[in-house]
Amino acid sequence: MNQQANYQAFLERAFSGGNRNPQNRPAINEEGNKMEWSGTTPPLSTFAGFATWIPERSTVQGKFPFATNFNLGNGDRYNYRGKMVSGAWYNMSAQDVVPTYRWLVVNEGQMTPSEALTVNFSHEDAFNGGSCLQLKGDASKATDVILYKTDITPNDAATYALVSTKGAGDRADGAVESHLYLIVKVNGTWKEYKVPDNAGKSWQEHRIALNLGTADKITEVGLRVKGGDTNYNMYVGSLELNDGNKVNPTAIKDLAVAKTAETPSTMDLKLDWSVNANANNYGLVYNDDANIDHFEILFKDGADGKVVEVGRTSQWATFIPALDVKTSTHPYIGVVAVSKDLKSHSEILWTALEKNANAEEDPFGTYGQSSLNVNGEGWKTALKLRGVERFKTTGAEENIDFQQSYEQFKNSNKDNKYLNYHHVKGMTLKVRQGQVIDFRLKGFNGETLNLGKDDCRYCFVGGWMDFDGSGTFNYGKGMEEQPFWCHFMITQFKVRLIMHLTKKQRTEQSLMESVSSVMVHSARVTLLWLRVKA
Repeated sequence: MNQQANYQAFLERAFSGGNRNPQNRPAINEEGNKMEWSGTTPPLSTFAGFATWIPERSTVQGKFPFATNFNLGNGDRYNYRGKMVSGAWYNMSAQDVVPTYRWLVVNEGQMTPSEALTVNFSHEDAFNGGSCLQLKGDASKATDVILYKTDITPNDAATYALVSTKGAGDRADGAVESHLYLIVKVNGTWKEYKVPDNAGKSWQEHRIALNLGTADKITEVGLRVKGGDTNYNMYVGSLELNDGNKVNPTAIKDLAVAKTAETPSTMDLKLDWSVNANANNYGLVYNDDANIDHFEILFKDGADGKVVEVGRTSQWATFIPALDVKTSTHPYIGVVAVSKDLKSHSEILWTALEKNANAEEDPFGTYGQSSLNVNGEGWKTALKLRGVERFKTTGAEENIDFQQSYEQFKNSNKDNKYLNYHHVKGMTLKVRQGQVIDFRLKGFNGETLNLGKDDCRYCFVGGWMDFDGSGTFNYGKGMEEQPFWCHFMITQFKVRLIMHLTKKQRTEQSLMESVSSVMVHSARVTLLWLRVKA
């Protein structure tokens, strides 16, 4: 998820200024605010940030509770309490309230900027969802990370916080010291609460008594790091402020589940439901009216199996991709409404999932099938000869060098099941914005193989790229396939394709020399599909 990290850092420089700290913004400069990388200098490094002109406001208002999993609404996998339960996903209705400040890092109890800690969202791990907060740097210097501007008060005096943490990076077995404190500004004064150490390397959730009353107003929430060493590295997966107040949510009804794809090991599921509440004069029902904060999607194997969360949403419908059912014999999917108190919930509605005994693993993954038109002239020749002998890139941060022999090409699809599709796994092309990259594509030489000249030399070659790591080749353009030389592709690096067909023939075509105003920031590009057409 490197592209996510670069995208988030770009947003932070745009809003909080080039130093990614609204308390340490560069001076306003009408020139030189470059939108592209300049050597090792990232975009907008000299920009003053929108925070210079726009004062902060917060939606965290009213009564307790307040909670966040630092979840950005996407991830390489969905975690439930630190354990992976399903595959890559994207659902903005599952995004948490992001911090007001990105990142307000200051010396303890002061408003002077500190560079002791680096703060960022990380997709490398998560407590619930697909991302978490990462604090990294020098913990020997007491440093505050002020996250949220708030205006909230408790409902009663039974106040507490829940904070989940995990030591980041490679670690030996044993206890992990947190050197972490929850800080809240109460009636204008900061209060700090020690976050306990973890017993081991796994995620651990800690309950902390806040000892606040109904007259106490919290106007800021953050974290404090102190008392550690210079190699501090900690994940924070969730933060919740709550009390003893309870409100029952309205029940849900009419759960409908449809399978959109299935393999022996996974299912893609589309779900929708309704809420058993009376509509207003406009025929609408809002979650607030039904005392519902969000809905959680649950999974279990067998009627009495262990229940785990595999997704959540604030909407009345959702999509669960790549649900792991490989070892399940009687899988169930369910939905529950969670109250605005974040403790109470409705009765769970369950639906049994039938596994298709004839389901096959999809060799094409999410990218769709690439195949020949068997009604076209010469398709048997293409099947026999027109294939990629070598695909090589140069000039990228991380290059690809794939090659195969003609025997490997023949054996990979000797049953003709996929019509000369060759799926290459485990290779990544990583680029930085502004780079010029050469793609070298060499087809098999029919003359060398004594199979004639009807190889790739008279063909057109089209390539498709996954620019955003979404598992599709449809970047920004819906469900239509987009060859990478089309003028509308959203990119700001240049690509050249050099085809090596025979020793006597060499064609060089410049691709995507024009650029649009939208950028790919240090993108991770996956090129899995090459089509050769006569």
